[in-house]
Amino acid sequence: MIAILSSVTVVIVVRHVTFEQRLFDRLIETLHDRFHDVETVIVANGVSADESVRIKTAAETIPDCTVLFLSEEVHDDVARLLGIDHSISDYVLFATPLQSQIDALPAMIVPLHQGNDVVIGESEGGVMSARGTISATLFDAFRGLYRLLAGVPYEAQSPTFRIFSRAAALYIANRRDGEVLVRARSLAQGFPSVIVPVEDSTRVPVPSVSPRIAVAKALRLILTGSATPLRLTAYLGFGGGIVAVLYGTYAIMVFFFQKNVEPGWTTLSLLLSAMMFVFSAQFLFLSEYLVQILSAVPSSSRRQLVAREFRGPLTSRAGRLNVVDSAGEFQLGAAGLAGYVEKRS
Repeated sequence: MIAILSSVTVVIVVRHVTFEQRLFDRLIETLHDRFHDVETVIVANGVSADESVRIKTAAETIPDCTVLFLSEEVHDDVARLLGIDHSISDYVLFATPLQSQIDALPAMIVPLHQGNDVVIGESEGGVMSARGTISATLFDAFRGLYRLLAGVPYEAQSPTFRIFSRAAALYIANRRDGEVLVRARSLAQGFPSVIVPVEDSTRVPVPSVSPRIAVAKALRLILTGSATPLRLTAYLGFGGGIVAVLYGTYAIMVFFFQKNVEPGWTTLSLLLSAMMFVFSAQFLFLSEYLVQILSAVPSSSRRQLVAREFRGPLTSRAGRLNVVDSAGEFQLGAAGLAGYVEKRS
């Protein structure tokens, strides 16, 4: 018999697609069979007013549920990182209320008992971004360019079904390249990962993000994911300084060995060479200083993207918390644990 784990936060990103309430209930019920505490974080990403009302209504029926309404539509990876920021459990689960994922949950949880920090559910189906031919080509080109500059791959598969330990989730959330790591098949040393095949061929297509969001993310990852673009400026400055020195040497040699040199040409050439050398040295040192400064600057907060945080009224942990009951008496610790366990059973 496998022991029950402590707690889990299931992060569900809702964008342009709704799911059946019964699948939500089955997902939570399956998790309750394997975790003592289950918390739900629903990230409403770019939903309409009618969808917001439906999400709030559904959240009122789900115990320990938090809904994050974003101020603007963002990439789903950023929405998942927001879910990590608002999780308080020992494990974080990225999931979608699909029957195939619910059936695969027991197999996904087994590697956690074996000491793995990252469990990846891999399938041919699930929630898929509907990309056209041009978008798919540009996406592949971006992945190749990012790997060339940063030296690490940008995985094509979205992290729609994964489990992270709290240590792994915090490592991802606090890194500047968290949007890349959240897709990665393996993290740094010390975070063992395993891939669990999921039998699911049914695809749930969702519209791809707008070109504005896609281009903004691509530029942000290229510029912040690696110092190579900024170091290219330093290399250009270094090369410009060498060219300036060579040109100054050429001007001096012309002055001594060439006849009929116009008066003032050597002086003007040396002045231009000196100015270009100074500018090149400035580019070289400023670029290197910027690399060092940016490497020490923490990543910007994502919490400004949350327009409203809605907390559902139901909870399944009231019997085990320090609370004041309806009679006004303070209950310390798990005073009502026996009744709570009996009620859950």
